[in-house]
Amino acid sequence: MAVVIGFYTGLRISEVMALQKDDFDFEENTIYVHRKLNYKGKKKKDIEAVEQMKSKSSKAMIPLLDSLKEEMNEWFYLNPYEKVICDEDGNYLDPDCTGNRLKSISKKN
Repeated sequence: MAVVIGFYTGLRISEVMALQKDDFDFEENTIYVHRKLNYKGKKKKDIEAVEQMKSKSSKAMIPLLDSLKEEMNEWFYLNPYEKVICDEDGNYLDPDCTGNRLKSISKKN
């Protein structure tokens, strides 16, 4: 789902990984981007979402496209956690590990 969100929005991986369900407004068709993951040099258990963004313009309300909205509705039904992207226990994932896994899969394909 992180790849799908990134594809449709162009958000940084740390922004995608910090999204929560209440950041999505299905009536106004918007996504509120206002936090990123603080993960560099941290163990998985210490990864946290912070509201200190990379730049002032990083904090924004962006459009939620209909095609992404459909995907998110399905994902929210399956995902019981408030975090949009998380492991099976509801904890944040390390974006570096996720990115490395994606690169590995891409090379194979």
